[in-house]
Amino acid sequence: MDSESKSTEEKTEGDVDEKEIKSEGKESEVKEGDSQSGPKWYQVADPGQPIEGERLHACVDGRYVTVFRNKNILSCIDSICHHAGGPFTLGKLQDIEELGGLTVVLCPWHKFMVSIDGGIKVYKGVDFKNGKPVPAGWKTGKIVQRPHLVDERPDGLYVSLVITDEEVSSDKDACSALCAKPFSLSNPQAAFIE
Repeated sequence: MDSESKSTEEKTEGDVDEKEIKSEGKESEVKEGDSQSGPKWYQVADPGQPIEGERLHACVDGRYVTVFRNKNILSCIDSICHHAGGPFTLGKLQDIEELGGLTVVLCPWHKFMVSIDGGIKVYKGVDFKNGKPVPAGWKTGKIVQRPHLVDERPDGLYVSLVITDEEVSSDKDACSALCAKPFSLSNPQAAFIE
C-alpha cells in the first residue's frame, strides 16, 4: 500500500455517513506461515485499516467483499445483497440487544438484516395465535451473505475467500461488476498472496 492512502466520506441514500478507505493494491511475496496447500490470502489494506467503526470494500479474485472493524473485531462478508443484487454493505450498522448485541448491516434497498460476523439472516419473527399474527422477537436464520476469513498482519490487512460446495444466496451476484458500481473499492484488484 502506498503512503498516500486516505479516508474519504461517502453518503448513500437512506444511510448514515460511513467512511470508506481508498488505497492501491500491491504485489507481495509469500509470507512466513503461509503454505501453498492452505488458503490463498490477498492484501486489501494497510495495517490498522479500516479504523474502528468503519468498513472497506475490495475486489478479491473477482469477488466483491466488505471488511468491517466493529467492537475491535474484524469480519468479512460478500458486499452485494443476496436478495436483489443491491449495495448491501453500504447500509447502516445496528446492534440487536435481544440477540446479545449482535451487529447487523441493514440493506439500504429492502432493509434485510444480516450479521456482519457470519453472514446470517436476522429478522423479527411472527407467531400466529388464534389466527392472528403476533410478534415473536428476534430470530436468526441461515447464512445468506458468504463470510470470508480476514487476518491483520504487521504488513497489512488480508482476506482469504471461503468458497465451499454449499451454495450461499450471495454467490449469485458476488462477482457482478454491474452490481458493484455503487462501491468505492479500497483496492480495485487485491494482490494475491500464496
